[in-house]
Amino acid sequence: MRLASAVEQQFWFAEQITPGTLANVTMQSIRLEGPLDYAVLAEAFRVVVRRHEALRTGFMYHGGRLLVRTEARNTAPPSPVLLPSGAPNDVAVSQLLTREFDLQTGDLIRLGVVPTDYGALLHVAAHHIAYDGLSHEIFTRDLALAYGAGLNKDVAELPLRPRMPAMLIDEERRAAQLAYWRATLSSHADLPVLGAAPSQWELAEARLVKHQVTCDAALVRRLRLAAGRRKVMPFTLLLTAYGQAIADIAGGADFCVAVAVALRGGERIHEVGCEINTVPVRVREPLAEGAAERVWEAQSGAFSHSDVPFADIVTATRTAGRSRLALAQTSLIYQGWKRAAYPAGPATMRTVMSDPLGAQFEVQMLLCLTEDGQLALLAQAPLPSGWTDHLVDLTRAMMLRLRDLTESATTQPSTGRIP
Repeated sequence: MRLASAVEQQFWFAEQITPGTLANVTMQSIRLEGPLDYAVLAEAFRVVVRRHEALRTGFMYHGGRLLVRTEARNTAPPSPVLLPSGAPNDVAVSQLLTREFDLQTGDLIRLGVVPTDYGALLHVAAHHIAYDGLSHEIFTRDLALAYGAGLNKDVAELPLRPRMPAMLIDEERRAAQLAYWRATLSSHADLPVLGAAPSQWELAEARLVKHQVTCDAALVRRLRLAAGRRKVMPFTLLLTAYGQAIADIAGGADFCVAVAVALRGGERIHEVGCEINTVPVRVREPLAEGAAERVWEAQSGAFSHSDVPFADIVTATRTAGRSRLALAQTSLIYQGWKRAAYPAGPATMRTVMSDPLGAQFEVQMLLCLTEDGQLALLAQAPLPSGWTDHLVDLTRAMMLRLRDLTESATTQPSTGRIP
C-alpha cells in the first residue's frame, strides 16, 4: 500500500464526480506491420501488463486518504478484443468501452485488434490515472519486445519494473509556488465566449467536433530555426501562434492556455503511468509586438512552478462569482517526441497519432509530430461550445501565424488580427 500521487488523486476524484466520462479515458493506436498472431499478441499483452505496476493498480479511499494497492503479478488483463477487419475507430471505441474501467480492482487497460492488409491496427484503451502520451511509447516498445520474442518461439518475459515513489513537494516550496500562482493569475480575464459557455458537467459529457490540418516538414524546420534565433523553445512559438489564433477568432488580450508538463525523470522515463501536470500559461496581448517574448516569460515561470498540482492551483486562484473555470477554457498539447519503429521479430510496431476522446476545455488543440517530420494540428471543441463552428478558422489562423513567426529574423512579425 502507498498513498496515491497528486495526479492519481486528480483522476480518481474526477472519476467519482463523472464516472465513465471519456475525458478520463485515453485511446491510443499502434500500427503492427508484419504477421498477426492473436495468441502471441495476447500473451505479449499479459507480459507487458505484468511488467508495469501502474497497469495493475487498484485504488481505495480509506480514512480520508486515497490508497494504492498493486494487484498480484499473475493477474491477467482482459483478452484482446478481435474486431472486424478494417473496423473504424468509433467501432473500436464502442467495443473496448462497453463497460467502465474499475479503478478499485485495477481494471485499467484493454487492447483491441483490427486485422489489416499490412498486419493489424491495435487500439489501446486505458484510464488516464495509469496512462499518458509517453506511456504509450513505453507500452509499444515493450509490447514489440514481447511479441517479437513470441513470434520467434522464445519466452516472452520482461523484467518487472516496480513503481518509483511519487515525487513530493515540501510545504515551504508548495507555499512559495502557490504564492507565485496567486500573484501571476490575479485579475486576468476569461477567454472570450463564442456562443454559450458550457459548464464543467457539460464538458465532461460532450461529444467532440474536430478539424485537422498538417504543417509540412519545411515549416517545422523553419519553426526550429526561428526558435533558435529567438533563444526560445519551439513550443513557445507554437503557443504564441495558438494564442494569436485564439485572439484572431474570438478577440481577447489576456487569457490562460492550459499546457501539459511531463514530470518524468531518472528511471521514471521507462515507466508506464500518468506522470504529467497541467499548468496555465497566461497569454497577454498576443497580437501586440513582443508576443513571443511575453509567452516565453510566462511559460518559463509556469514550468518552473509546476510541482504543485493543477487542482491546487485552481483552488488557490479561484475567484468568487466566476461562472466558468478560468484555468480550463482552452488548452494546447504538444507531442513532440520521435515516434520510433520498434522491431518485433519479423514485424514492427509504431505508435499512431490518436484523437483525444473527451473534452476538458471549451476549445483544445493537439499538435503531434509525424514520422515524416510534419506537424499535425487537431482542433477540437465540445458540441455545447460555440467554438465548434470556428475550428476551420482556428486552424487556418494557426497556420498563418506559424508562417508569420517563422519568417526571417530580419522580418518583423505582423501584429493585429488576421481577417
